[in-house]
Amino acid sequence: MMSASLTYLRDGDAVVVTVLIGGLLLLASPLVVPSVLALGYVSRVLRRTADGDDAPPAFEAWGDLLVEGAKAFVVAFVYSLLPIAALAIAGLAASLAGLYVTPAALAAVADSGRIGDGFAVGTLWTVVTKRAYATGWLTAAAVALGGALAVGVLSVVPVLGTIAGFFVQFYALVAAAAVIGWTWSDVRPVSSDPPEPEAAERAAV
Repeated sequence: MMSASLTYLRDGDAVVVTVLIGGLLLLASPLVVPSVLALGYVSRVLRRTADGDDAPPAFEAWGDLLVEGAKAFVVAFVYSLLPIAALAIAGLAASLAGLYVTPAALAAVADSGRIGDGFAVGTLWTVVTKRAYATGWLTAAAVALGGALAVGVLSVVPVLGTIAGFFVQFYALVAAAAVIGWTWSDVRPVSSDPPEPEAAERAAV
């Protein structure tokens, strides 16, 4: 079958003309219509070979060729959207998952002082699947969203509003962090290792 496919056009009556026209159509494919005509030719090849006719079609009846190509173009275009939609959905799901888990990971690192705890999937899973964490996350998200809306309103005021927005944004960020901290105290796994004191605390001792 492979060898037959490689000699398919060569066995035709006007191989040079067919290849020349097809190449020119693909060369001009950014103009859309030439690519549609090329698809029309491919559609004719599909139909002929499926019917047992191994003679390559000629570039003729251009109106019909354009119609056949338009049908093929629509089908190919719709199918080309499927991977894009799948990637978009997967990307959105991954982004939402990241936004949901990140506060827990940050709280884990802040709590233990070990960066590896931010990637302890098993431990984090037991935390983020708790109802208390979901409630705390939604509360923190609402606080952050409220801060973002306030910043948007302030940005209407030139210069001063934009500057004030940074302070409001920081305030909302700290408030959201506090919510996550209180939530973490309720949902964090029990650890047998006491947290290491901070440098300032060690100096004071």
